[in-house]
Amino acid sequence: MSYIGNEPEVNAFTITVDSFNGTGACTQFTLTRDIDSANDIEVVVNGVIQTPTTSYTVTNGLMTFDEAPSLGTNNITVRYLAPVAITYNQISASQILPGAVTETAIATSAVTTTKIADGAVLGNKIGVTQITGNLIANNAVSGNNIVSPPDIFDDAFLFGGM
Repeated sequence: MSYIGNEPEVNAFTITVDSFNGTGACTQFTLTRDIDSANDIEVVVNGVIQTPTTSYTVTNGLMTFDEAPSLGTNNITVRYLAPVAITYNQISASQILPGAVTETAIATSAVTTTKIADGAVLGNKIGVTQITGNLIANNAVSGNNIVSPPDIFDDAFLFGGM
């Protein structure tokens, strides 16, 4: 199918239901998804839909009822209304699109000398006036790395190769 602009993302949503046994005393139940909003789930106790934030709250995947649900087997049903949010603690190179990391995405001072491989910075990436005497280590430049400037009295230099 053709699209004008960017192709829409495809998100899968799997309907999940948790069931709990009421004890008549327990008010807290651990959900299988780590959600933080009571509005992301629908809770039914003994066939009666509960009101989010009034009958129950949710924090870090822990559902807490204002009053303990009555004793029963699977008498508490939780249906998830929001998709699972996928988060990554680390991103691998294969997850980064080519050209996705731009100058604005790199924090100031994030690229340090320890993160730059030896020989990775080439001459065309160094500004003409960026290397000064105090930045050059002793014995770092040898004779075969020095290019002599043109002789200003050379006729070819003065007259553009004539």
